[in-house]
Amino acid sequence: MAKALTAKTVENVSGSVARREIADGASTGLWLVIQPKPSTAKSWAFRYRSPLDGKPKKLTIGPYPAFSLVKAREAAAEAQRLVAKSIDPAVEKKAAKARALEMSDRIDALLNSFIRRHVDVETVMRPSTAAETKRLIERHIRPRWKD
Repeated sequence: MAKALTAKTVENVSGSVARREIADGASTGLWLVIQPKPSTAKSWAFRYRSPLDGKPKKLTIGPYPAFSLVKAREAAAEAQRLVAKSIDPAVEKKAAKARALEMSDRIDALLNSFIRRHVDVETVMRPSTAAETKRLIERHIRPRWKD
């Protein structure tokens, strides 16, 4: 059985000339993937058997250090719960991405993004100008364009 990974181990493990995968003994199906030199980039993957067809599959969780060991274990546990419910985590991830992309095209989401990125930032405009811009968006643009 594989030993449980520690944060220190994950931080200190180095790459080699070949791609490496190290199993986490504390979380079934969780693997640390280390790319070969010169990259030596690290990422997390969850290996499982698809509940749909029984074939082995791999779900990429995300890069290290953006996903710490704790976050990777949480994501692997969630993926395990989906497999236990006969839901393929890779199919679910793809569907969630499609839903997010569909929602991002809506004018409401675009207006919210615009306000967050260009109006709510203190260095862009004075507070009075920001308030007036929000008022104009809420009063004239959002009601006419809706979803």
